[in-house]
This record gives sequence, C-alpha cells and structure tokens, in this order.
Amino acid sequence: MEDRGGDEGAPDGFQTPPSSCSSWNPPSDSDEDPEEVRRRHEPDEDGKFWDDPLWYGKTRKEIEYATELEKSNGNAASREGDWKKAKRYWKNALKGAEKIQDAETEFRLHSNLALAYIKQKKIEKSLEHCEQALKERLKVAVSAELRGKVHYRRAEAFEAAGEVSKAIAACKLSLEVHPENVDVRKKLSSLKAQEADQRKREKALFSGLRGLCGSHSDPNAAPVPPPPPPPPEADSSDEERRYGEEDSDGELTAEQQMMLDRGLTDREAAARLVDSIGMGSSGDLVNPSNMTMGAEVFWSPEMLKGTNVRQSMPA
Repeated sequence: MEDRGGDEGAPDGFQTPPSSCSSWNPPSDSDEDPEEVRRRHEPDEDGKFWDDPLWYGKTRKEIEYATELEKSNGNAASREGDWKKAKRYWKNALKGAEKIQDAETEFRLHSNLALAYIKQKKIEKSLEHCEQALKERLKVAVSAELRGKVHYRRAEAFEAAGEVSKAIAACKLSLEVHPENVDVRKKLSSLKAQEADQRKREKALFSGLRGLCGSHSDPNAAPVPPPPPPPPEADSSDEERRYGEEDSDGELTAEQQMMLDRGLTDREAAARLVDSIGMGSSGDLVNPSNMTMGAEVFWSPEMLKGTNVRQSMPA
C-alpha cells in the first residue's frame, strides 16, 4: 500500500522523501573521506541532513514529519494485515526517530515491530525488540501504560513459543507496571488455565508410563509366585552308605573277578621273598642276609618309603 495520506501538515517547501519500499538509494562511495561521512551525519549550514534517503537534504523538522509519515504508513499496512510492508515502514520510522532522538517514538516503534514479528512467528526477533524498548534510556521517557504494553508483547511472544510459564511471568510484570490493563488480566487468566491443563496432561502421561514400566503397581495383577527352594545338599554319610549298599548287594562280573585275582598277592612267593632277605616272622630287619643272587644288600624300612616294591624288584 503506497498511500501516504498526502503532504497535509508538512513543512513549507517539504517534498515527500522516497520510502525504503522504493528502489531509490542515495549515492555512496566506500572511498569517501571519514570526515566527510561524519559531517553528513550532522546538519550543514542550512540545517539539512544528507546521510539517509528518508531525510536526504531535509531539515530536522522535515525529518520529524517524514518519520511520522512512515510510522503512519506502517500502521495502515498492519491494519490491512500486511505485516511485511508494515515492518519496512516502521523500520524507516525507527531510523528517523533515532536520528532526531525521539525516545517515545522509538519505544512505540520497537513495540510495533515486536508485534509484527509475533505475527510472522519470529519469536526471537520479537523478544529482541522488547528488550530494546525496555532499555533504561527509552523506558524512563514513556508512561507506565506503554511499559506495561511491552511486557504484554513479551507475554504474547512467549505464548506463541509455547512457554506458558514465562508468558505468565511477563503478564505479572505488566500488571505490576500498569495494574489497570484489563486485557492483561484476561490474558493472565487464560494462561493460568493453559498451564493447569498442561500439568494435568503431563501427570496423566507420566502415570501411564509408570504403569507400563512397573506392572507390580497394578492392584489387580496376580501375585508372582516365589522361586522354588534349592534342593538339599546330599549328606556324605548317606552317599557312602548308598554306594556301600550297592556294592554289597551286587554280584561281581567275570571281568571284575579277573582284575581282582590279578591284584591279589601270591602269599607263598611273598613268604619266600621274606625268608630270602632275612626277615623273621616278626617283620624286623635285625640280621639281614644276602640274597641268593647279587651283591650283599642291607634293607631298612626307610629305604622302602615311596618305592613301588613290585616294580623295583628284578624279574
């Protein structure tokens, strides 16, 4: 929307400056003298400025008018729902307000831009403009009603981001600054209802998760039976008695009998061996004698310890 509402009320000789929505830009040269650039940011001998297309060649009074004109154009675009164009006009107006150091207009334009960014779902940008508006230099220059309005913008931004608790805190700050704002009270009641409903849903969700993770919490669930006790350890005496009973009751097989016969000692051969080594019937080695063959050997019980006598004897 390009309607600027005419030049009614403009200073004498004022020509409507080109808006940032047009394609016109002032000449620029990166190789310019810094002193020249600084001088252009200040009024010349005729009180005119040359550092921005919004007020290029205009006096301070003309800049004030151009700033208000851009602000009005932004307001009109917002009523049409064209938030993109409204932002462009408001940004132009903000530059003019900063140029002439109109703190109240700066504050209002930051609030308007915060609203525009909320409408475009750009929450971080909206909160940035709220913070700019609440800087000490600007907030001391405006009424409590305007300060409360910016806190309300913050609440709207937090609500759009789904941060209900922060939105409630912003509404409370708004009411502390300007308690008479009825819209803020309505918003606060709505946010508290949202928070209560959210907590109710979270509680139901966590209860369901606990039911899934721990079935023992269900009072109707059947009790889990305890594990069976381990079998008792077998008594060694019982085991020995059981094996003894098996041995006494069973019959020996032919193979077992043969192995038993082979392991028995030939008593006659053992007697001849004892006589040959000089052992008496008492089993003492008192008077050892020579064997029938071989050198004379003296035997003692200590010499036989740990020795397999049958394997050590000659065949």
